[in-house]
Amino acid sequence: MNPDEIKAFVEQTEAVCKAAPTLPWVYVDDGFDGYIAPENNKTDWLFGGEPCEGRIEGNEPETLFVLAASTALPRALEIIKEQAARIEELERGKDNGKRIDT
Repeated sequence: MNPDEIKAFVEQTEAVCKAAPTLPWVYVDDGFDGYIAPENNKTDWLFGGEPCEGRIEGNEPETLFVLAASTALPRALEIIKEQAARIEELERGKDNGKRIDT
């Protein structure tokens, strides 16, 4: 990916993350329903439970992935932006004939 493609990818993915309900999310088991909810409002379920006509389990790979991704993706985007900026800085230094220590 070139720098413009990286920037576009990060911006599009950040927009998706920002549109999602408050992160991070947690698994909640109220004894009847199993669902995923924002950590700061566990009664405001996002998916799972009765309206889906199905219960999700907290130890299912899909549930664990969604919970991990809800926290990891925003951080991964920050790392991508930091690394892209560093690469750009190194490229500018190379173009100017300067030595940049890494």
